[in-house]
Formats: sequence, C-alpha cells, structure tokens
Amino acid sequence: MKALIISSDNPKRLGELKTVAAALCTDHEAIVITDKNSVPGSWNKAWVTTESLGANLTDSVLKLANDADYIISSGDIGLSILPEIAFKLGASLTTEVTDIQKENDHIVFTHPVYGGKAIAKYESNKKKICISLRENYFNPNPLDGQTEAENIAVSEKRIELLETSMEEAEGISLEDAPVIVSGGRGIGGAEGFDSLSRLAKLFEGTIGASRAAVDAGWVPNSLQVGQTGTIVAPDLYVAVGISGASQHLAGITNAKIVVAVNKDEEAPIFKRARFGIVADWKKFIPALTEKISRLK
Repeated sequence: MKALIISSDNPKRLGELKTVAAALCTDHEAIVITDKNSVPGSWNKAWVTTESLGANLTDSVLKLANDADYIISSGDIGLSILPEIAFKLGASLTTEVTDIQKENDHIVFTHPVYGGKAIAKYESNKKKICISLRENYFNPNPLDGQTEAENIAVSEKRIELLETSMEEAEGISLEDAPVIVSGGRGIGGAEGFDSLSRLAKLFEGTIGASRAAVDAGWVPNSLQVGQTGTIVAPDLYVAVGISGASQHLAGITNAKIVVAVNKDEEAPIFKRARFGIVADWKKFIPALTEKISRLK
C-alpha cells in the first residue's frame, strides 16, 4: 500500500500528513511546494515544485498518483487539487478529516458536520482514497532527516496568478499559537483588543476575534476564528465577550482548554468552556493581566 502526500513546505502541515500516512501504510511519497531541492523527513520518493496553484499541478500529480492507494493533503492545497484528482482517478474523497481509525479491517474517517455539532463517520469502498485533513488535528511527525527530491515539470498552466497581496502579520499565527485570547461583540470596540493583546503577550500567544468583531471592522479578517475563519487548536483559548455562535465553536473544537469571560451567564460559550467567568471583561481582564505580570 502506498500513500502520496501533497503539501506546502510548512513543517507542521507536512508532519501532520506524514503522521496520517504512517497510520495507513508504510510506503510514503511526497510532493512538496517549495523552492528547495530536498524534503524534510524520510520518504520513499519525493518531488518538489514552485507551482502553488492546484489547477496547474493536476496533470503532473495524476501521473504520480496512478499507483498510490491514498492521496493525502490538507488546507487550501488539498481543497484545490483533490476534488479533480478524485474524479479523474475514480477515487473517493473525504474532506476536513479530523480522525482516522481502523475498525474491522476497514478504515473509518471522522468528519465534523452541522458546524461541529455532530460527527460523521465514513468508510470507502473504492480502491483509491483521497483524504483532505483538517489542520491542527493530528500530532505532527518529527520529520527526521532529509530526502533528495526531483523537480516536477508543469506542462500547461491553466490558471495564471496575476497578483498576490500579502498582509503583514506580527507575532505568532493563529494556526500555531499555543495560547489565543479572542474578543467578540461584547468587547465593544477596536480599543478593547489592546487589552486582550497585552494579556496574550504575557502568555506568549496571540489575539483572535469572532466574526461579529471582524464584521464590525474592529480587527482584520486574518484574526477571525471559526468555521468561516481560521480553525485553531491551541493549548489555551480565552474567549472574551464572545457569545458562542455555532460557526465560532466549530473553529475551536480542538482547543484543549477553553476559558470564557462573559456578562451573560446564559451565553452558549459556557457550554464549551472548562472554566467560565461571569463578569465584566473590563474589570476582569486588566486584573488578570496585572496578576500574571506579577507572577512573571
């Protein structure tokens, strides 16, 4: 059995894919989007390309995927390339996979549905299986060593990238942050996020926001946590002034500890929280920040 992985050169993303491949079979190959000539980790075979658009990679990937039993990817890369790959190979496709188990000689894929309110389990009766993982749900393989890689030639560019707009980001990304302090509508305005930022820095983490705070223009879209924003998996998630809409809760499903601060004791976020504080955040957060500062 063979698994073909398609990934960016982000070590964490690549490591998560390697973990899943190792759970499924022993023969692992990788296609990595990078400008380097080698790939982190030990692979039976590896290829590299600087082409980042899935549509332009499809034909090249198809040639390499013909003898693979599993084609595995994640994030934007997986969602852009796997549907067409699955169709052309006659393979099954399961997206946003959060767990993989072997049950009675069958492989069962877990996928959240209804905004994370329920979990669906799938089995495939196809010989080839395409899997797109939800990021931050699998422990990354340490990727020991390096594997020399061949370059993939992209014969035809179906899509041309005209422009790339990069947003400058400070500190740790939401995907990688061990601690996230998020604000919602209850924060009341953009200035409230300054207080949250001070607390997040003490935890060596970053700030996030609910969709309501983003829609209000208080913070940029890049800070939105939730099903329609960034799905996160920090060790600690502090939700301040966030009621707990289903799409937001879907984005913090894999957070290890959730602390909620809200004046409304009936807020849905408290059902997800391990610790709940019914209080005015303007009094509680500065007091907590001062206390942690003293402990530092």
